[in-house]
Amino acid sequence: MQLNGTPYPLFLRVRESGFFVSYGVTHMEKITCTVNGQETAFAKGSTMEDVVRSLGADPAKVVVERNAVIVPREKFAAVEAGEGDVIEVVQFVGGG
Repeated sequence: MQLNGTPYPLFLRVRESGFFVSYGVTHMEKITCTVNGQETAFAKGSTMEDVVRSLGADPAKVVVERNAVIVPREKFAAVEAGEGDVIEVVQFVGGG
């Protein structure tokens, strides 16, 4: 795939709810994190909000744990993912 004449690799990730496609940027520095048990690449400087949105989740409806520490929701946009981080994103589901 190309965007404005720049080649972008296609990353296909599998989620329980099905498949979704995301496009990576080849010229940016990347980091690798484990998100919900899957190794995932992000652009360096990606925040917890970016991680949550990459999963298609609403940041207002999830809890994020980064390296066994809960990240306060109000800090999602400020806390950056780091190389090798283990991140768990948990979405609450109501029901009876």
